[in-house]
This record gives sequence, structure tokens and C-alpha cells, in this order.
Amino acid sequence: MQADLEGMNQRMKSDAEGYVTLKESESERLREERRTKKRNDPISSESEQGEFEIGVNIGREESDESESEEEGEEVNQEVDEVA
Repeated sequence: MQADLEGMNQRMKSDAEGYVTLKESESERLREERRTKKRNDPISSESEQGEFEIGVNIGREESDESESEEEGEEVNQEVDEVA
């Protein structure tokens, strides 16, 4: 009976060590996944560098549309002149 208890105790220790190792590798994998996401995410990398600004383009939508129409007309005029 003592041998059975020692054997069970040894298996439990071995299982516990395996579980701890598994948890550590899972934690490391998740940590690396978060690092990779941050590296690949342009918003988070810009904000880390201090270059990200909120609300920069407010009020510019109307002027952007008229500028693009004017640019389109200029291109059309150049095409007409070449032809």
C-alpha cells in the first residue's frame, strides 16, 4: 500500500510539472501573439510612437471632394489636349 501511495504521489508530481510547463508555454505563446499583433497593427504602432492624432480630418470632407473634382477636370483637359 505504501508503494502504491508513493507511485501515485510520483505520478501526481510528474503531472503537475507537465501542467506547469504547458501553462508556461501557453503563456509565452499568447505573449508572442500579442507582440506580433501590436507590430502588425498600424494604429497601435503609431500611437506608441506618438504620431496618432484623433479628429485630424474633421471638417475637411467637403473641401476634399471639391479638390478631387477639380483634379479630375484637370486630367480630362490634359487628355483632350493630347488627343
